[in-house]
Amino acid sequence: MSDHNESNQNVAEIVSSSIDAAKEEILNQLKSKDPWSWRILSIVLPIIVTSLIGWFIFMGQTRIQNSINIESSKLAMRLNLAHDLYTQKFKVYMELYNSIVSLSSSLKDSRIHPEDRTHTHDNIEKLSNLSDSNKLIIGDTLYNILNDMWRSAIFSSPTEVMDIKYDSYSDFFKLKEKTEIQMRKDLLVKELEPSEVMIGNTQIDKK
Repeated sequence: MSDHNESNQNVAEIVSSSIDAAKEEILNQLKSKDPWSWRILSIVLPIIVTSLIGWFIFMGQTRIQNSINIESSKLAMRLNLAHDLYTQKFKVYMELYNSIVSLSSSLKDSRIHPEDRTHTHDNIEKLSNLSDSNKLIIGDTLYNILNDMWRSAIFSSPTEVMDIKYDSYSDFFKLKEKTEIQMRKDLLVKELEPSEVMIGNTQIDKK
């Protein structure tokens, strides 16, 4: 805004100096003995030239200001869209993570009471549905990890299928850790954390 005001002031100074020069030229011509037609031309021409210069300068500044306003509007729109997307993404990730925590808790309980896996099955289904319904937001990488996770949860208790023993309990928690890492990466947690802290007058790098 200060640059714009300064530019307007410069235009005003240019126009004012041009008008003063035109006035001086007019007075000089009036004192001379030139033909009246030349005197009229000498009076009108500086006024026209000065007006044209002022108009071109004004139009140039108007175009520049309009261009700045358009780019500012585009930038503000992109920032608003990015903010809305991040807010929605954070909400989905928190819902997914809460579902993962509930599932891991029920898996631990099922190791103690293997006869009751009702909560485990419900949490597996919930996690599967959440990942499917939010695939557009979470992306393929996290979606594939979550699919491996809820599948590993199905065989998290010792189970025999076609004489083959399955026990993917440890695999589930490895995938849980992998999910946490991917979520932090997707949500830019590391980038948003302050890299430096001040203790007294001493600056300490947290990294």
